[in-house]
Amino acid sequence: TIDDEIEVLEREIFNYSYQKHKREMEILMSVPGIGELGAATLIAEIGDFSRFDSPDKILAYAGLSPST
Repeated sequence: TIDDEIEVLEREIFNYSYQKHKREMEILMSVPGIGELGAATLIAEIGDFSRFDSPDKILAYAGLSPST
């Protein structure tokens, strides 16, 4: 039953994020290894993508750029 509740909450998180940030979600989910929940989590953590000058800065902020 807890697994069912977790599944429902994950679906609600995805649906909310997708409705509010459809373009960003689709871009993030096109990256290998980033699924629905990962994309929603990144959007929740990053917030407004326009405050970054480049995709490299977003990756560095998220800790996903090994060279930065």
